[in-house]
Amino acid sequence: MIIRYTAEVEGAVADSEMTAFSINGFAANLHFGDQNGLESISIERELTEEESREITNKIEEQNDGAYRMEISGYQRHHDDAINTLQMLESLFGLKGVERIHWEEAEANFIPETEDEKSSIDVLKIGISQSYPRRQHKWTFDLSSYDWDVIERLKVPLAFYRRGEIRHRNFEYISAFIQYYFVLEGLFAEGDWRNVEDRYINSNELVAIADTTLEQLSDEKMSELDEFFEFYQKEKTPEGYLRLITTLRHQLHHYFHNDSTGPHQPSPFDAEDYQPVSLALGHTVFMILLCRVEGIEYT
Repeated sequence: MIIRYTAEVEGAVADSEMTAFSINGFAANLHFGDQNGLESISIERELTEEESREITNKIEEQNDGAYRMEISGYQRHHDDAINTLQMLESLFGLKGVERIHWEEAEANFIPETEDEKSSIDVLKIGISQSYPRRQHKWTFDLSSYDWDVIERLKVPLAFYRRGEIRHRNFEYISAFIQYYFVLEGLFAEGDWRNVEDRYINSNELVAIADTTLEQLSDEKMSELDEFFEFYQKEKTPEGYLRLITTLRHQLHHYFHNDSTGPHQPSPFDAEDYQPVSLALGHTVFMILLCRVEGIEYT
């Protein structure tokens, strides 16, 4: 059986003298379109008989009419393939490639014998993800705003907006940093030292932090617990603000293979930071909304 992964490419690569090469035990191929240049990359390898026998996937219809799919035996091959596509993305960043969409790579199982055909029901698996977009219906009075206040908040509001874009694009580390700039700009008073004390001494910020912890879902709070526990912070509004500050420093200093913490802050592990990005995004949204609307939040 052959297992093949294909990922779409974004960038400015018009042509290549070589379109086929080997990497990590995979045969790689570059796929060019007539007008768009490099459109996708595929990597594939032939599995041994033993590896092929280990792979099974079955689809079963449930009583409610839905279908349940079970896949087993290919996780190691999947991890190897994703790691290889990430390697290519990093290298090709020097050569005109902006993104290889490894997180949405399509997996193809290509059986070569009748036994292999009978062992699997699914020949192709594709995964995509996106955030639902809620349309806003504006009912507020645009003539009621203090535009001098809006002008003073123009930069923090811009950082929040950029953070939202990063979060929706699953770039959670970048989103967290953009959100943190809002916190730093409004409460650190131009000083990068002793910011924890400045944060927890703000009644407004502590109250909004308390609301953030109350409004996060049980699932997200459970995911956030790992950070509280590892960094030994109390699960209180003040502890949350101390945690956010600690994470900011961790994300600002990356030591390659010697990184410490429950997660490594690399572009390939951004998913781990979704709960802290979500929490801090909620916090700065509340801060900015209160400032814009003239609400004293305590």
